[in-house]
Amino acid sequence: MDAIAEMIQRIFIDGDDYKSAARRTVFNKYLNYPQANGMLASEFIYRSITDEFKSSSE
Repeated sequence: MDAIAEMIQRIFIDGDDYKSAARRTVFNKYLNYPQANGMLASEFIYRSITDEFKSSSE
């Protein structure tokens, strides 16, 4: 538990987030759906499902 408390103290309270750039790089490469698809992941999934239902009913 002490390690977790120290991490919270260092990153959130002291503002020493030394891995911020690495996390931002991973996020932008793999998780930034609005940038990649122009919408949130949930919106993309919803539209994909509704489009599939529309095309199968035609």
